[in-house]
Amino acid sequence: MSFGYSIGDFVSLLELTNRIRKRFVRAPAEFKEISEDIKKLGALLQDIDDFESEQGLDTRQKASINQMSKSCREVLTELESVLDKYQELDHDEKNLGKKTRRVWKRLQWDQSKIMDLRKRTDSHVNWFSNVIARLNGSVILAVKDGVDRLCQYQGDEEKQKILDWLTPTDYTAQQNDILRLREEGTGKWLLEKAEFKSWSSTKQQTLFCLGIPGAGKTTLVSIIIDHLEQKFRAEPDVGIAYIYCNFQSSSESNIQAFLAILIKQLVQRQSELPVAVVDMYKNHEKKNTRPRTDELSSCLRSVTAGLSTAFIIADALDECRTANGLRVIKITKSVDGMFLLAKLYLNSLRGKSSPKAVRTALSRLNTGSNAYGHAYKDAMERIEHQGTEERDLAKNILSWITCAKRRLTVNELLHAFAVEIGLSYLDEDNLSDMQYMISVCAGLVAVDEESGIIRLVHYTTQEYFERTWQIWFPGAHRNIAIASLTYLLFDQFATGPCGNWEEYRDRLQENPIYEYAARYWGYHAKEAYSEVKDLVDKFFQRKSTLASVAQVLSLERKFRSCIPLAHKGISGLHIAAWFGLNDKVKEILKGSQSHNAADKKGRTALHWATRNAQAQTVDLLIQEGASANATDKRGMTALHYAALQGDNHLIQLLVKNGAHLEVVDESGQTPFLTAAGYVKIASVQELLSYDTAINAVNPEHKNALHLAILAAKDETPQLVEMLLSHGVCPTLCDVKNMTPVHYAVAIRNLEIMQLFIEAGVDINFGIERRRWRETTKAGRSFYVLDQPPERANANSRDAVGLTPLHFAAYTGYRIMIEYLLSKGADPNACCCSDGDTPLHIAIRRGLLTMEYEGDPWTDITWTVETDFTTTDETETDGEYSQWHMANERWGVIDMLLATTNIDVNIQNAHLESSLHCVHYGGSHSDTIVAKLLQKGADPLKINKKGQTVFHLACEATDLEAIDHILDAGGSTTIEDAKGLTALHYAVRANGYETAKLILDRNGDTATSLCLAADKKGRTPLQHHLQFDPHPQVEMITLLLDHGANVNHTDLDGNSPLSIYLQAPTYGDRTAITRFLLEQGANPLWKDGGGQTLAHVTMNNHKAEVGVLELLYSHGVDLSMKDKQARSFLHYGAIYGSLHDEVIPFLLRNKFDGIYERDLEDKSPLMHAEAAEAAKEERRRTGKYHGPRWRRSLKILKQMENNKLIQCDIQDEHAISVDLEELN
Repeated sequence: MSFGYSIGDFVSLLELTNRIRKRFVRAPAEFKEISEDIKKLGALLQDIDDFESEQGLDTRQKASINQMSKSCREVLTELESVLDKYQELDHDEKNLGKKTRRVWKRLQWDQSKIMDLRKRTDSHVNWFSNVIARLNGSVILAVKDGVDRLCQYQGDEEKQKILDWLTPTDYTAQQNDILRLREEGTGKWLLEKAEFKSWSSTKQQTLFCLGIPGAGKTTLVSIIIDHLEQKFRAEPDVGIAYIYCNFQSSSESNIQAFLAILIKQLVQRQSELPVAVVDMYKNHEKKNTRPRTDELSSCLRSVTAGLSTAFIIADALDECRTANGLRVIKITKSVDGMFLLAKLYLNSLRGKSSPKAVRTALSRLNTGSNAYGHAYKDAMERIEHQGTEERDLAKNILSWITCAKRRLTVNELLHAFAVEIGLSYLDEDNLSDMQYMISVCAGLVAVDEESGIIRLVHYTTQEYFERTWQIWFPGAHRNIAIASLTYLLFDQFATGPCGNWEEYRDRLQENPIYEYAARYWGYHAKEAYSEVKDLVDKFFQRKSTLASVAQVLSLERKFRSCIPLAHKGISGLHIAAWFGLNDKVKEILKGSQSHNAADKKGRTALHWATRNAQAQTVDLLIQEGASANATDKRGMTALHYAALQGDNHLIQLLVKNGAHLEVVDESGQTPFLTAAGYVKIASVQELLSYDTAINAVNPEHKNALHLAILAAKDETPQLVEMLLSHGVCPTLCDVKNMTPVHYAVAIRNLEIMQLFIEAGVDINFGIERRRWRETTKAGRSFYVLDQPPERANANSRDAVGLTPLHFAAYTGYRIMIEYLLSKGADPNACCCSDGDTPLHIAIRRGLLTMEYEGDPWTDITWTVETDFTTTDETETDGEYSQWHMANERWGVIDMLLATTNIDVNIQNAHLESSLHCVHYGGSHSDTIVAKLLQKGADPLKINKKGQTVFHLACEATDLEAIDHILDAGGSTTIEDAKGLTALHYAVRANGYETAKLILDRNGDTATSLCLAADKKGRTPLQHHLQFDPHPQVEMITLLLDHGANVNHTDLDGNSPLSIYLQAPTYGDRTAITRFLLEQGANPLWKDGGGQTLAHVTMNNHKAEVGVLELLYSHGVDLSMKDKQARSFLHYGAIYGSLHDEVIPFLLRNKFDGIYERDLEDKSPLMHAEAAEAAKEERRRTGKYHGPRWRRSLKILKQMENNKLIQCDIQDEHAISVDLEELN
């Protein structure tokens, strides 16, 4: 291979890679991931070498691989030096060649160094993987394309559902519209700039481009996006996301919306969505909640970790609205490139017929900060000088776009303009031409072609008209109201509301402006009521039209089934109140309409007015006699809805007029709790100024602090501070066994935690978990204490309960552990019920008992695993997720162990120390054990079962942990409460290496371990044969070689062989039986009841003929009866273990015991009949009720009928034919 990087160089790189790979053999778990990366790297380098040999590489490919290979060598060389640090040479005396081997040192790994090397190695693996993909070219791409299309076809619907759930926002149409309008070559200068090239080729760089409004920044952004999309079209691991900020779209101008948009764009090109996105969707979709900012941030990190490169482009960040509604606009002094202003000025030159006229116009052009205002004014003056028809059309268009309550499509506007006063239908011949409409607007209007939205050309244009609309089109609201009402009164809507979703959908599609007219007509009519009163009266008189509009106003899209009933009970008074049409409200109230008439949801006109923040109407209704305390079917008063609005004026108005502060809705919440739960700070502040119950709780015993923190909004800390200052209790425990402080830990909000500490909350206060039972009374839910907590006596100190540090240890996030410890949290605090410390919980990753399952202490929703879950360890995002979860969990343990006063030997209510809580055999268990032992953990402590940690490690066959424990003084001979030694545990788990290690360690006393019997008199050999589902000859040999007795009997008189033949093991028993017999097992064994090995071998689901033949050949008398006069055939009938393979054996050996009766005077056939008859009882009690007894019964009946016995024993064909008939 020769890429300027010689053949020898590349071969040596391959050799270095393979040499390092071999050194990872028997490496500790810390190196598992990087070991896998090295294997992948070696395979990729070999593939590239093979490709070069067979097909060759071009100059560009060679240069690129040359550069990356040098970088790769640097990483591998550094890794080799790390291995030298962690390995030492040792001579293996057992090896005849006395070769040296490498032994891994038992010392503290530098985890950060390993992770850094792994990340750098992984980047090279990804790069070389992409090289291979590109080298393989069209074949790979074709196959991949086919597979991707198939996967895409199968998963597109679900994928799109998740993407739409993330955010409905899609900037594709806007991007295409902007690109369509650019001239070829525009922006090329930017793409050739050194700054841009550096940004696009270097990771973690920011390129910030300044420019005054209209300078063409948006166009340049679209060019950058298009450039990147074209450049990386064939590289799906490169993510590109972009945002076009819009001052009119306030719903998109917040951090949650931005993060969701970025995630959606980064993943939508992938054939499968990353697991982090799918998990976040599943977690929230079922609860109908939205992700918190931190969840979206974590998800974005996971998504970008799965990409080789991620580009994020944002346009017009200055148009993002802040919480107080202000925008920050930065204007540079430079006027170069002011495309919009130039365009406006060029438009102003249209119609100039001579060079002089052009020069005169140019001399009058304005510059400076007022240039736009003058340009827009000039444009409007040109519009005024157009023909009457063009002028009126242009002003009508501009007035609708400026004053509409939402953005409109071209189609909606065309239909609005086609409405003719006096006609009760829409004449389609009156529809205008879109291009003509745009042409009369002097360049002030633009259309997004793909979305169909018609808008003003720039946000400065919108600002201008918002200031001056009353000058240019003072009748805007009147005209919009007239058009909307005329449209709604068309004959085609006189039929009334739609009967189902399909009809409603068709109505909206066939009548483009219908939805806007129905939803917003009243806002416009309110602004010009005296001018449109007659039309408003006509609208209210037509009940069918009124009901149709009511259907639109009340419809919630997610409840399609509600379509037929949505409008029920909604009267003209409700609609007039909603829009704040006070004159109409008064007029209606003068009639027979009741002030408190309710719709189908129980809402009165006062509810409707409050929900839409119509303060004057609220005042009017109350003065006219409306009840301020009327409740709807959800139990909500107008004050509840005012609290939701965050409108303190509404609250003042209602309270002043007698609204009760403590009315609870169906969820048991007062208006104060409702405001807190939605983090409506203005509402909370206003309600606190009255005599409201600040420590009110809902049925779940949540107070305002609980609800505010669970809402987890950006304004939550501000509200928490306010509530604390007014005395709301931060340590109240709800029915989920959580206080506000614990919930602050759950959402990982350090700012809120600091507020609690500053308010004097004891960081070490604890709670006792209780079980609450939900019940109902008068149709409302409430909770009663079902079982008081049982206090446990902690060994080392008084139990204080579950502290915030306990919950932080459960959730597994380092940031909160670090914070709490820095504030004085006690790492040795013991909880009341179990006596667990935070360290117990952190290592176990859960509480000792799940007694109160369903509260956050057992709900993984709050844990690190919920944010980072993966089902495929081979995926890049999955690898990152697993690494992140483990890193967080290790970090929690490390931080707890780093505290100077940590006591690692505290035992909980079950006498478990921290070492007992380790998940032996799990990921990095040996690392945790090593850290605990280094901190002074005692390996000889026993739990309530009498187990040391050595028992548990042997049960899991965790060799690395076993090494650590033995090195720290762990005992191989201690017996647990049942008399089991560690050897018992090892052989039960078929841990050959573990058992061998124990026996080798004990040397001369190994025999005593093999002969040690538990409290039932059973030795390790008997435990292996009874409890291991797959006993191994290798293990049996090991035990026998070290002195195990093959004929030892336990307290029930069972030998190893008799135990084995009765145990529910799998596989062929014949081989093990033969081996035990060869090793001297007594074939003539009998128990106290007179049963032989032939009897007990039938105590299984299916008797093995091979075992029976072995026993028969070793002298076992098959006709022998036990003390109940039963032969082995009786037990075959009782246990249903007879099958067709047994029959030839019986016939060959002339066994004819089917007629013999036991002491109960029952033959085998009679027992089989009784067993089959009992199948219903077995089914009822949940016991096995398979076909085995029916099978045994058929065989015995066949034998009794003498069909098989009369067969010629030598005629195997006859036997097989009869057996086929039997089946």
